[in-house]
Amino acid sequence: MITKKTAPRRGLVLCGIFFISTLIVTGCTKTATDSGEEKRERFTGAGAWSVNGIKVWQTLSSVEEARGKPNQSVVTMAAPIYTWPDGVVVEADEKLQVKTVYGTVLNIGATVVISDGLSTAQTQQILGDGIKKVFRAPRGSGVISTGYVLTGMSLTYERDGIFFVLGYNKNDQFTGVNASVYNPYKKR
Repeated sequence: MITKKTAPRRGLVLCGIFFISTLIVTGCTKTATDSGEEKRERFTGAGAWSVNGIKVWQTLSSVEEARGKPNQSVVTMAAPIYTWPDGVVVEADEKLQVKTVYGTVLNIGATVVISDGLSTAQTQQILGDGIKKVFRAPRGSGVISTGYVLTGMSLTYERDGIFFVLGYNKNDQFTGVNASVYNPYKKR
């Protein structure tokens, strides 16, 4: 039963509960502009783009001088493929010039610009807008699809006739880069 003595206390208690719940709600939310990511500066330096220091059209002998001999080489009908222990893979043409390189770092000149852990938004802050592609897979058993699940993304940049495709996992973290003379959006 509310009396004249308990009514002011009850009002204060309700105001206190409202105030505390307002603090909790506002403290647990973010505004749409706050991504929680570190802001990156646009890269303005000059230099050729490369993957782990390897440029497309570089000779295989100059790659071996800089990196040492590959630990594995396979000759396929299409082209010879060379692999180094750090995961760098090079595909060469018949003249032993690099035509595709896969690696974990994008360099511009001697500077490492993109490496592990960056998101697509941070990459776009550094390099500018690229062509973004999202990859999805069916969710469910395959017989009955219950929608799609995100499996990864890519950003593609073209510099001097070379296509650089930067890959990201489903958590939007940079996983690697592919540089090639082949346009990934045209069928060969």
